[in-house]
Amino acid sequence: MNLKKFKKYLEEKDDEFLRDEILTLYKTFDVVREYYDPRIEPQSINEIAQKYKAILEEQFCPLRGFPELKYSVARKAISDFKKVCRDPTAIIDLQLTYVEYGVKCTLQYGDIDERFYSSMESMFRSCLEDMGEHGLLDMFEERCEEIQEKTADMGWGFGIAVTDLYEEYFTVAK
Repeated sequence: MNLKKFKKYLEEKDDEFLRDEILTLYKTFDVVREYYDPRIEPQSINEIAQKYKAILEEQFCPLRGFPELKYSVARKAISDFKKVCRDPTAIIDLQLTYVEYGVKCTLQYGDIDERFYSSMESMFRSCLEDMGEHGLLDMFEERCEEIQEKTADMGWGFGIAVTDLYEEYFTVAK
């Protein structure tokens, strides 16, 4: 079914039916609750973000064993969070957490591979772009500086790339 057919279907329903339908969706699907909860109780976004941070942690810094490094799972967590959250600060926080866990993973388990560092660099760049776009560089500068310091000696050109990005965004901003 396409969107046009679905709109037509909804137009044929009365308000009570639509309310009941939304309530059923809310009770049945976690993602629907995650979508509506922050709209009703904005403070609940932190609880929801913790779920997605746990997914990132499991991919890069699991409590037991070695990290699985399933980038698709980690990136999907961020993508899914963006679908339920419209707060740029919370989204950037999650993106930055991705990079922080990646740095922690490297420090804990040693040098990884080019794909890993490309993923981290790409996410760091995306974070910085979003921070700049939303005027949030000052809010996240300390965390970015910590990432830059911890990655300074990392291989695959990662440390150099992070330093270059950090300097590009934070020296221009000052």
